[in-house]
Amino acid sequence: MNDISFDLKKNFANLYHNQALRIHADSDLEIWTIRTNKEYGIAVENFYEVEIDEKFNSVSLCSKKRIINNRDGSWLLLVTQEEGLREQFSSICAEFILNGIKYLKNGSFANPYAWWESWRQLLGDSIKTKRIYDVLGELICYENIYERNPNTTWFAETYGVNDIETNKGRYEVKSTVARYGSAVTISSEYQLDSKKTLKLLFCRFEKVDMNGISINDVLASNTFTEKHKVELEEKLGNLGYPKHMPERNIKFRLLSIMEYTIDDKFPRITKHSFKDDVYPKSISNIQYQIDLNGLNCRQIKTKWEE
Repeated sequence: MNDISFDLKKNFANLYHNQALRIHADSDLEIWTIRTNKEYGIAVENFYEVEIDEKFNSVSLCSKKRIINNRDGSWLLLVTQEEGLREQFSSICAEFILNGIKYLKNGSFANPYAWWESWRQLLGDSIKTKRIYDVLGELICYENIYERNPNTTWFAETYGVNDIETNKGRYEVKSTVARYGSAVTISSEYQLDSKKTLKLLFCRFEKVDMNGISINDVLASNTFTEKHKVELEEKLGNLGYPKHMPERNIKFRLLSIMEYTIDDKFPRITKHSFKDDVYPKSISNIQYQIDLNGLNCRQIKTKWEE
């Protein structure tokens, strides 16, 4: 595996846009490393005509017709857009080449969703996905802000420090399904440090079987145009929740959304917490928890509360 992983890393680093390089592995199937203007990864000859379209955070596995090295054929594409994941992604591709292809030969792809779920659990330490209620919380907050200010962006993936940004400020969204307690995890020293006005939105949900809301419910609302919904679908796909994924129909009851203003009175860790406004040497990341109990806040009302 080390040799294949090394070859993959080398190819990923040296490939130009719309270029493909053959990988020679112990397999009867053609395998290529590929790069487009949006993504890079591997293409495996889809000899068994598997049909699949799955995404896990920034990694996708799908079957597509494509011309590779002047050959028009059916391919299984394992690709990502994240250049910063090249090290981990090379190992993931090597694992698929060495072991994943075996699933094609023994028929395990009869239920590709079950296979993908079991496989992505093995990848959990390499690439993580947001929990379904985290995504729902961000989507509800985004919709609520967008209704008042169309100049609003939901970053969804990891492109921004905060989850939502408008021309007036930024929003960090945290969600929980715990009935009690209000502790939130701040995952970096930059998350609560902004020159713009910054708010923290804390969503509390309860999982229910019916009479609740799901990702698909929010997406189907008349707030968004069809063009806007296409953009949101792409974001949801990049988060690991593409169209037709069963988890998008999981229902939650929205109990409350509380808004906190991030100012000098709000407890947080930034560079200003240290001497001379400089982080201590060799500190590469700061993660901590804040208990929101007792902090000044106001309740945000949306159309989704009962």
